[in-house]
Amino acid sequence: MPAPWGSVKVWMNAFIPANVPGYSRVVPRGAHKDLTMIPGPFPTSDCFLTDQRDFSSAVNAKSRMHCEARIDLRGSVPTMTEYQNCDWTTECDCEDGDERVQAEGWNRGMKYTLRPSTKGKVELWLKAHAWNPCSPSSSVGGEIDMQATFLIDLEGKSLRFTAIIDSFQHSKPTRRSTTAPVSRSSRGVHRRVTP
Repeated sequence: MPAPWGSVKVWMNAFIPANVPGYSRVVPRGAHKDLTMIPGPFPTSDCFLTDQRDFSSAVNAKSRMHCEARIDLRGSVPTMTEYQNCDWTTECDCEDGDERVQAEGWNRGMKYTLRPSTKGKVELWLKAHAWNPCSPSSSVGGEIDMQATFLIDLEGKSLRFTAIIDSFQHSKPTRRSTTAPVSRSSRGVHRRVTP
């Protein structure tokens, strides 16, 4: 069933907040002075810069994982394009803030799947994971996981999603479920969802 509007774009970001109470700390000096960092997984590990932000609905907000999909609804069968990215990770000495290394994570573990739709509905699944590229041991058990299901109701012009994203060891995973109306814009219909 072709939609009366062109496409829907969704994305999810997993990020390290600038301020994690009781966990993050300020870089004392050096090139990253006054930014925030978190300690590595072991007592002898260096620290890693946070994403220097709080929640944001900006599609290009810095993140550990960014998973984006656009579903084109103009044809008789929906089609999808997707984009995944991991921003650069910076490892710093915890005591003096000296930069040790920068590395970019791999996005190979991040994938959307457009499911066959039932009449008037389109379903999109996301399964994604990535780990700290500066700390190879994090691939064993320190990866970030995200999962989501997006249900687009073409007749009701709404998008319902359920998502879960890992949180830090000091908190519980974040789960969110909501229904949002899809609204018309000058470039077609787009609903931005950033759980």
